[in-house]
Amino acid sequence: MTSSVFGGIAARNFGYAKVEIKKSIARHDGRCEVCIYTNPNAAKGHAGMEYTDTTPVKEIEDINELHSRIEASMQQLWHQTKQADLKKTSAPGDHCQITDDAENTAIH
Repeated sequence: MTSSVFGGIAARNFGYAKVEIKKSIARHDGRCEVCIYTNPNAAKGHAGMEYTDTTPVKEIEDINELHSRIEASMQQLWHQTKQADLKKTSAPGDHCQITDDAENTAIH
């Protein structure tokens, strides 16, 4: 899914993308590390999935809707995780607030 989301976005903006997942939480690496090549010559010799901007218009609309839903879900999960982390690390009497919008992400 990560490859598809990043690859689709990059290909629509640059015409080409190759996504290499170097590390992932799913593979128990403890973090994700993704490399996106937008030049076919630079991508040669690297592992990964390739994407181009030749997707039909209807499919693009469906993909855009899916990407929007995925992004909203990811932001919601991130926000819930940060709230849970703050509750674990806050001492009694501490007050924390998370601001998460399109412009800013901050923890007070």
